[in-house]
Amino acid sequence: MVHEVAAELSVPVFTLTLATVSKSTRSTKDYVQFIFGTACQSAPSVLFIDEVESLCPATDLKMQADKTFSSFILQGIQMLQTAPKPVFLVAATCQPSQVSSKLRSPGRLERELMVPLPDAQQRQRIFHQLISTHHHDLNENDIASIAKKAYGFSGADLSVLIRCAWLACAKRIQGKVEIIDISFFNQPSLFLNSQASHL
Repeated sequence: MVHEVAAELSVPVFTLTLATVSKSTRSTKDYVQFIFGTACQSAPSVLFIDEVESLCPATDLKMQADKTFSSFILQGIQMLQTAPKPVFLVAATCQPSQVSSKLRSPGRLERELMVPLPDAQQRQRIFHQLISTHHHDLNENDIASIAKKAYGFSGADLSVLIRCAWLACAKRIQGKVEIIDISFFNQPSLFLNSQASHL
């Protein structure tokens, strides 16, 4: 969603996650400063922190490293206030109660929006958008059927579903994804296990 909004506004997006921090050759402090600094230099821009609870957990006593990382994020937020143009900070989590209260206080992340899971029509639009960049033999009825069966799926879940379909397609040595490649059409138990995680 963040990337779509940024694309409509024609502004760059910079993403900060635990994975990107772990992969960086820079120190944690340097990497966080680099991302926030780059977002400021490129303003107007969007800085997206995904799975923010893994970077700034509510239980600050959990690990000293978590406390340190939280402080780097808070320093970065102060840096945004000096940017020549607006930098929109967006953080996402599936576990709001697990995010540090320091990050959720006024002057930091000031507004919280609860985004519900997509309904069938929204899932259909999301799936259509995700699959549109790939070769496939799915018609509108197929996509509508997939969206209906994918009850409880988020956009990220649908993205995983498509990646699994591509793997199944590759195993069949086919060039296009077909309905049989969608996991819950050929492996009902996989679908049930996936859906159970949302209950």
